[in-house]
Amino acid sequence: MRNKLNFFIPSLANIIFLALFLTLLFTPGINLLLDCDTGFHIRTGEYILETFSIPKYDIFSFSTPSNEWINTAWLSDVIMHLLHKSFGLTGVVIFFAFLISFVYPLLFKIIRQYGVNIIFTTLIVLFVLICSQIHWLARPHIFSWILLLIWYYLLDSFWYSHRNYLYFLPPIMLLWINLHGSFALGFIYLEV
Repeated sequence: MRNKLNFFIPSLANIIFLALFLTLLFTPGINLLLDCDTGFHIRTGEYILETFSIPKYDIFSFSTPSNEWINTAWLSDVIMHLLHKSFGLTGVVIFFAFLISFVYPLLFKIIRQYGVNIIFTTLIVLFVLICSQIHWLARPHIFSWILLLIWYYLLDSFWYSHRNYLYFLPPIMLLWINLHGSFALGFIYLEV
């Protein structure tokens, strides 16, 4: 009977997720659209899907249109455009609120896996949450937060727990390279 009741009792990680997700969606003053880059990414995704090409030059500048441009987040742009096309800006905000909310419970679970005290783990996650609040925006770097945590977990499991999940690294890197330019952090982690 007790195991059946535990199903209905949320874990601390679930509480962190739910509290943060609801806070991001319903608290006045928290706005994931404070940065103009969200619209830029949505329109770039639209251009990519219309032309089936990734722009090589700045397509939005009338003063310097010939500036070379390397789009390291083209897949994020496409995802953001598809979300916007299907659900509007509300859909984009809900999606990124979900991703942001997912990062901190994931971090919590990774730290707890190493047997760290639950109070200390909660304080670490709370500290990370507070420090990263400035970056709570509907932008491609949020994908990197999740992928970096997964990347770290896979490498750490290999080095210290002798569990070999390294075959996940190439597909994760392939995805990461096209989602955000911070994929280079993955290569840095390989060297550490």
